[in-house]
Amino acid sequence: MSDVLLNVDGPHSGQNTVAVAELFAQTVRVLNHATQTGSGLQEPAQVYWVLGNLAAGVGGLPQLLGQLEAFLLGLAGAGVLGEDATGPHRGDPQAALAHLGSWLTQASLAAGQLTGCLQRAQTATGGLHATQPPDGGDRS
Repeated sequence: MSDVLLNVDGPHSGQNTVAVAELFAQTVRVLNHATQTGSGLQEPAQVYWVLGNLAAGVGGLPQLLGQLEAFLLGLAGAGVLGEDATGPHRGDPQAALAHLGSWLTQASLAAGQLTGCLQRAQTATGGLHATQPPDGGDRS
């Protein structure tokens, strides 16, 4: 993976946008490995913060998905969007966009539901604490 610029103000490029999306996927893989054995967590409050950050990230997906669709619709509106004749819609970009819109609508709704679930899960962990440190020693 090439260098990734994580600056909301840019400069933005297609290459960096793809790299950031790759980093998003890699971030989930790293979190999966870090929490698999528990070694990546030392206290319940860290679960609270991870859940909150996941909720914030997932909560932004509907905007992102809408902007991806808007980009493609803009190309179609300008008459510069095509589809390969061997593509799933046999060269009909309008059919592809119709299917895309349907799937992105469903994904946005699912992201909204997932955001709510993650927020409620975070709330559920708000009062949790360890009665002893992970090494078994006394917390006092």
